[in-house]
Amino acid sequence: MGIKSEYVLSTLADIVVKSETDTCKVSLVRDCVEDILYIRKDFYEKESLIIYRLLETTRHKNLPIIFHIIEFNDGYSVVEEYVHGESLEKKIGTLYEGQLLNYFKQLCDVLDFIHNNVPPIIHRDIKPSNIMITSDGTVKLIDFNAAKEYKVESVKDTTALGTKAYAAPEQYGYAKADCRTDVYCLGATMYHVLTGRLYVNGNPVDSMVGKVIQKCLQIDPKNRYPNALAVKKDLEANKINGEFSENILFRIFPDLLTTPGKMAALVALYVPLFLFALLLSYIMIDEAEEHIYSTLDIIEHLAVAFVYWTPIVLIINFFGIRNKLPLFRRKRLRYTVIGFIVVVPVVFLIALAFLWVMRQIFV
Repeated sequence: MGIKSEYVLSTLADIVVKSETDTCKVSLVRDCVEDILYIRKDFYEKESLIIYRLLETTRHKNLPIIFHIIEFNDGYSVVEEYVHGESLEKKIGTLYEGQLLNYFKQLCDVLDFIHNNVPPIIHRDIKPSNIMITSDGTVKLIDFNAAKEYKVESVKDTTALGTKAYAAPEQYGYAKADCRTDVYCLGATMYHVLTGRLYVNGNPVDSMVGKVIQKCLQIDPKNRYPNALAVKKDLEANKINGEFSENILFRIFPDLLTTPGKMAALVALYVPLFLFALLLSYIMIDEAEEHIYSTLDIIEHLAVAFVYWTPIVLIINFFGIRNKLPLFRRKRLRYTVIGFIVVVPVVFLIALAFLWVMRQIFV
């Protein structure tokens, strides 16, 4: 390690250790001279050094910048850009499909970039927690610890790396990993983000991009998309759907942004519910005009309206409210039922408690 490397390390002050394994420690550090945050990765072996050397010489808007690579006798350290943002994993269930399509297309761009590097780089660990979203909506693909340099002469992979829920079959030694391996990981990631569930072989995908995901997730690499650009091309075919997701109607009723058949079924459910709620509101307002004599009367009517509107708002997922509540975010029927069993009585009790307090104040 030279003088320059020693100086770089001496200027970095640890803030917090973000993760640590037997092979790598990842820390958030601050440059005491320039007052800039960086990510420092300390590797205890040199297996993935060649990948970071390749990334050090490349620049892409969807990749974190590698500033320094410092070698030791038994390992090395990487100092890279700290991405200010939030992982896609933390955003699951809170995004409109149009936003997700935008993120997926950015992922296709960066995958195409690294796959066409000389030599090609295969990430092998694409998953929501390794995808960062900045405040301006830029995707950053991080964590190349499982990545490998693609070699044409390789017959199959000798190590199984990556995260099991997203890993392609060939990552377990059945064949060599290539760009189609990342296509599989991308499909598993899209499935998780869109459905809220991890992919299990054979699970249907109820989404406009379902056919794209299913093609990505083929067991035989020959049946998948040949590259990330082919995935992006088919995602572009959903451009109209992506534009619809920014429409105010789909912001108010996000569940309608689905397949035509399911959309028709939901409309058939939502319209009567909404009209019924409006009718009750009209009856209540008409009655209120005749019986409201005080501020307490107004408060009582509002509390009643709050109670009966709550389940309707949850059923139609008004402004995506269900996506923001823990039980409903699981997107499974049993959790949804439990959610209603829990939420509706709680709302009723809150309304009763509120009315009791108001009566103590105004009576």
